[in-house]
Amino acid sequence: MSKSSLTALTLLTATIAASASGVRSAKPSSAVRFPHTALFLPVAKGLHADWVLKPIEKNGVATKKEERLRFDVDADGKPWFGDGSRRLLVDPVDGSAVLSNVRFADFVFTAGGARVICTDEYLGELKPPPGEPRKEKGLPVLPFWGRVRLPHPGCRLYPAGPDGVYIVWHNEKTGRDDLSLLQKGDGSMHATKLFDIDAQITAVAGDGRTTFIGVKDWILRLAPGAEKYQLYFMPKRPVTGLAYSRRAGLFYATPDAVGFVSPGFQIEPLKSPHPQIVLRGDALYIRMARTLGVIRIDGVDRLKDLRWPQAAKAAPAAR
Repeated sequence: MSKSSLTALTLLTATIAASASGVRSAKPSSAVRFPHTALFLPVAKGLHADWVLKPIEKNGVATKKEERLRFDVDADGKPWFGDGSRRLLVDPVDGSAVLSNVRFADFVFTAGGARVICTDEYLGELKPPPGEPRKEKGLPVLPFWGRVRLPHPGCRLYPAGPDGVYIVWHNEKTGRDDLSLLQKGDGSMHATKLFDIDAQITAVAGDGRTTFIGVKDWILRLAPGAEKYQLYFMPKRPVTGLAYSRRAGLFYATPDAVGFVSPGFQIEPLKSPHPQIVLRGDALYIRMARTLGVIRIDGVDRLKDLRWPQAAKAAPAAR
C-alpha cells in the first residue's frame, strides 16, 4: 500500500469514527431535522428512532468518495462501511477497521453472521485465520475464502434469509441483468437463476423464498415457484434500495426518500439524499450518504398493522 493510500485510509477511518460520539434520539411521531434529512414517524407503540452514528461535523457534508462507500449491518446490529478498491472495511462506531487480502466488488453480512464478499471472479467469505492475523500498516488482514466461481464480473450482493445471498450481475453476452440465489446445502453453495431482464436491476430483497426486485421505478414481486413476476408497487422515483423480512414487511429507498409499502399501508417516513437501507430483525438501519449518519428505527414491524384511507392498493396482476 502506498503512503498516500495509507494516509487516505487513516483519514477515512478517523473521520467516520469521530462522527460516532454523542448518540442522539428522536421521540415517536416527531420530526428529526439535521442537515439534508427529515424523519417523520407515525404514532405506534414501540416505534422509535435512535442515532447509531451521528452525522459528520466536517462542513456537514461527506465527500463524493465517502458518499460512494458501501454500507451494511452485521448480525449483531453494527454498521460497516466498505471500500473494495482499497480492500477496506470500517466499523464506524468502534472506529476499528480490517483489510481484505483481495480487492472486492461488493460485501454483505448474512443474518447467520457470515461476511460475504465477491471479487470479479469469485464469491466467498472473509474469515479470521487460525491464530493471530497478519497486519498491514497496522490493520489486521482477513483472508478471502473463495467458494463459488462467478461467470461475470461486477457482482452486487444482497442478503437472502439466514444464510443465502442474492447476486446480480450484467450478462455482457445477452445484454441483460441476471439475478441468482445462492444457498447453502449439503455443505456447499447451490445457485439458482431466478430472473433476468433487459434493464438494470437496482436492488433486491427477500427471504430466499419471496423475492422483491427493483427495476427503474418498479418494485417487482417474485413468489415461490412462480414463473412470472407481479408489479407490486411503483414509487414516485427510481428504486435504489430494498429491505424485507416476513415479520417486518417491505421497505424501499429512492434517490431522496425511504418508504414502507404493504397492501394496507404506505408511507415515506424519511427524506434525505441517496439513503441506503438495511433491515435486521425489527430494526431498520438508514445511512444518509450526504452526512454518513446512520439512524436505527426500532419496531418497524408495527408498520404493517397500520391502516389509513389512502392505503396502497393491491398489486396488479402478473405480467
